[in-house]
Amino acid sequence: MQPGDPRGRVSDEKNGLVYTCRGGFIDVAHVRDNADITLAIAAALARTLETGSTIEVPPQGAAMRLRVRPVPAATLAAHGRIPVAVGLAQWLAYQLSIWHEIATFYGYTGIAGWPEKLSAFSPEDLYSNELGIRLAGGIVFAKGARSDLE
Repeated sequence: MQPGDPRGRVSDEKNGLVYTCRGGFIDVAHVRDNADITLAIAAALARTLETGSTIEVPPQGAAMRLRVRPVPAATLAAHGRIPVAVGLAQWLAYQLSIWHEIATFYGYTGIAGWPEKLSAFSPEDLYSNELGIRLAGGIVFAKGARSDLE
């Protein structure tokens, strides 16, 4: 399919599998998806650490939301706002990635007509998810994402 094809092309990104000597197969789409969700959660959390928040997450087989309690001021003073937000975001993103695999196994599909159950818990999925989550943390700490859009 070509970009803009009415048959449902999702994006123009060149996603696929990459083989690495240290990590084995890496699913580039999983890396990107998990980096994006981690950055989005970290940005939302960083604004609401003292008050707590509820973050709506796109549904995957069910309505989903993340409820985060207020973080004590002493914790923020000891560790810093950004490290706390990023650490929480990384943990939450990984939990969501596991839920995605479970929902996919039981029939959830992000693309109509695509038999995703066949790829639920593929050997490269969780490692690729973790790689994206860790890359997102590195991007934040390197100040590579100065806004939600970046």
